[in-house]
Amino acid sequence: MVPPTDPPLFAPHLISPSVLAALPAGYTMRPLRKSDYAAGMLEVLRVLTSVGEVNRERWEGRFEYMRACGEIAGRTEGNGGGKGEGQEGQEGEQAGGGQYGTYFVLVVCEEGGRVVGTGGVVVERKL
Repeated sequence: MVPPTDPPLFAPHLISPSVLAALPAGYTMRPLRKSDYAAGMLEVLRVLTSVGEVNRERWEGRFEYMRACGEIAGRTEGNGGGKGEGQEGQEGEQAGGGQYGTYFVLVVCEEGGRVVGTGGVVVERKL
């Protein structure tokens, strides 16, 4: 169980069980968490791209920004947003826990919890 002080970036149930079942033995996949700063996420990113200096404060600020984008979208799109009467929030609830997300960053971890892979999707909303 994840402590309340280390919530996932998005609802874990959005990851397909068939995707999780396809992972090799000893590996798990889950949404990014703040604690991944200390679990090797930056080292994985450094293999993929230029990262620069990211201290814990900057990491946590960016994590909260990405998390807030889902919360803001859920409030905004759940307030009518051009939908017919009685349909507020319906799509957001289908997408995950009553809110839309924007950033969906996944991590792949080995048995000890060390991050060994990552991937992500950014949802762009259009008019």
